[in-house]
Amino acid sequence: AAGCKVIGTCSTDEKVQFLRDIGCDHPINYKTEDLKKILRDEYPAGIDCIYESVGGDTFETCVKSLANHGNLIIIGFITGYENQLGFPMGRFAALPPMLLRRSASIRGFFLFHHTKKWTAQFARLSSLYESGKMKSLVDYGRHSATGPFRGIDSIPDAVEYLDSACYTGTPRRRG
Repeated sequence: AAGCKVIGTCSTDEKVQFLRDIGCDHPINYKTEDLKKILRDEYPAGIDCIYESVGGDTFETCVKSLANHGNLIIIGFITGYENQLGFPMGRFAALPPMLLRRSASIRGFFLFHHTKKWTAQFARLSSLYESGKMKSLVDYGRHSATGPFRGIDSIPDAVEYLDSACYTGTPRRRG
């Protein structure tokens, strides 16, 4: 991962193994391990850069785990997709002082604001993949009750699969 130490979180032991297989330095199963305690105990100086897509308690843990001058990049909030805001705002009244104390920042990342960079970044990622420095897995519904996702009719099943957190890697449909 470009010379960085990578900590990955997931919800099953199978996903822990997947993270190890793709080169994650420290996979953490947040269903069976205490993420907050691990980050506090093993990374006492905090984490420089966090890529966060879960939201809720995980978001709060990540904010509290930032290093001085750390950056938290929010790319989603899967725990909140079922409501309008994605997280109850009242829980984050202490957010400004937490960031201020660390001179840290939080930044949203919406992919479609960066379309001009796609070609160059795709070439870079392709090169990393081809050289073996980056690994990728696409899950076509391996653990789905409806079987592999094929064609446009399978999109609702793929979305349900994504919401179930049973997938490994990136869920996609074929065809």
